[in-house]
Parts: sequence; C-alpha cells; structure tokens
Amino acid sequence: MISTDDVILAGLAYKYGNGKLIRPIRPFTEEEYGVGMKEGDPALQYLLCRAIKKSITKKVWEELYNTHLKEIMLGKPANPPAEPACEGRPSTPAAG
Repeated sequence: MISTDDVILAGLAYKYGNGKLIRPIRPFTEEEYGVGMKEGDPALQYLLCRAIKKSITKKVWEELYNTHLKEIMLGKPANPPAEPACEGRPSTPAAG
C-alpha cells in the first residue's frame, strides 16, 4: 500500500496501474504544499511568493494542471490553491 498526495498516486496508477492500483475517491486528509529555501532571505521569499501568486491569478497554474495532470487525475477539475499573502517587498536589490 502506498499513501501519498493525489497527484503522485494518480501518476503511479496511470503509469503502473493496469487495473492493479486503486485510488480512493475521497482523500484521507488535505495537506498543504510548501517551498523549502534557505532561512534568512526575505527577498527570495518575496519573489517566490509573488511568482506563485501570479501563476494562480493569471491562470497559469490551471493551464499547467489541465495540460499535464488532468488526464491522470481522471478528469478531476483544477482546484488552484488560495492565493498566498505576500508580505511587504523587502528593500534589497534581489527583490527587483
């Protein structure tokens, strides 16, 4: 038995399933994703937050899901995460 997020399970079922893998219809839990980065770099944190937010608001996240994941997710519609709240822009050159 394998327990992981729905996208990874769907990929495994799609690639190796042949009727042998069963995905639950309802998830056991709902987990959030995160981004790991070196601590103490507010400019990088801000840039990543803005990039993620832009991918959601400009529908890029949804387009990528529909292009690369919708088939293996058995047609499940895209459900973009909530837009992150990016804290104020740091006053460093990297915040560009």
